Amino acid sequence: MIYDLQKASFWKRASAFLFDLVIMIVVVVGIASLMSMAMKYELHYNNIEHERDIEKQKIEAEYGCELDLSVGYSQMTEQQKEMYERLDKAISENDTIQAAAFLLLNYSLVICLVSTFAAYAILEFAVPMIFGNGQTLGKKLFSIGVIRTNTVKASRLVLFVRMLFGKFTIETVLPLFVLIMMFFGIIGIVGPVVILGLVLLEVVAMLATRTRSALHDLIADCCVVDLSTQMVFESEQALLDYKKKIHEENVANSPY
Repeated sequence: MIYDLQKASFWKRASAFLFDLVIMIVVVVGIASLMSMAMKYELHYNNIEHERDIEKQKIEAEYGCELDLSVGYSQMTEQQKEMYERLDKAISENDTIQAAAFLLLNYSLVICLVSTFAAYAILEFAVPMIFGNGQTLGKKLFSIGVIRTNTVKASRLVLFVRMLFGKFTIETVLPLFVLIMMFFGIIGIVGPVVILGLVLLEVVAMLATRTRSALHDLIADCCVVDLSTQMVFESEQALLDYKKKIHEENVANSPY
């Protein structure tokens, strides 16, 4: 074992990340599916589509022709554009559709937040507590782990802060919230700009820091290390004792 930080290689970190990502997606989708069934998400979605079809049929009956929504707006005829604009206005003025859409938006946010948090709590906090040294399933597989930058073992509080404020809030919830807003047409160009900004900030953090730490590691003052060569101290006192021991040995072996 070697004293000082033995940073994990890029390939080990990338491989562990991809392995954990696959498992994370499976867990999130599983929890989200159960929540969707419990909250009858599909039923509310079908109600919106049913109301939209009713409004569309009314306009088609008035104009005496069908409106093909699969055709792009720029490719529509003048009559089709007029029908489309009438349909869009009718939908925006339909209280039933708007109420159902607002409920669906809230359900989407709740399902995404709860399922993602539950998955992170299991895979990024509970599992590392079991394995020790901040190891997820992927990190365990590739013999890497998470410790404090002073080589002291990361405490439960540190790992929780890393998971909650770093991985969950900044790196997951914020992008998810932006994507949902984009899906429902609430924000426009701001969405992609925010997501691109987060990606660039992540890349800059990993390239500019001495420990090559991602944002979640910087928040918790942690570093991903290769446990096959890394010395991990149980406490700061253990680290001080080791430094003292090394100093005394150096003094004893010094010819001066």
